Amino acid sequence: MPKFDFFINPGDDLPKKLQTILQEYFSENDFEKLSKFGGRIQISVTAPFTDRKEQDNKLLIDEAFIAELKSNPSQSDEKLKTLTKKQLVKVASLLNLPTTAKATTKEIKKTINDHLNSSEKWDKISGA
Repeated sequence: MPKFDFFINPGDDLPKKLQTILQEYFSENDFEKLSKFGGRIQISVTAPFTDRKEQDNKLLIDEAFIAELKSNPSQSDEKLKTLTKKQLVKVASLLNLPTTAKATTKEIKKTINDHLNSSEKWDKISGA
């Protein structure tokens, strides 16, 4: 999701437009400290970014699906894109990859893709 950082140098004033917005959330003392010592104001927009309509809850995750992923690891990212977190955990489990309950879908996908494409990466490193 998008984010933007405003860096304030010591002694600089906060832009008026920004201060007008932030006055509702921060005290005058906060603005004085920011002006005196400098700092960063970070604005980010966060929203659910998974379109649930694209997910395939009924897709069967089994050994055949794993074999298909292994047979074409370069396409694994595309195949994993529509899986739910529960399905991704199942894929990781069938690949004997550890996951934590706190892991995000993005982290699980990266772990699976890294595993599936590891032999290709080592081939590139070794020059084979």
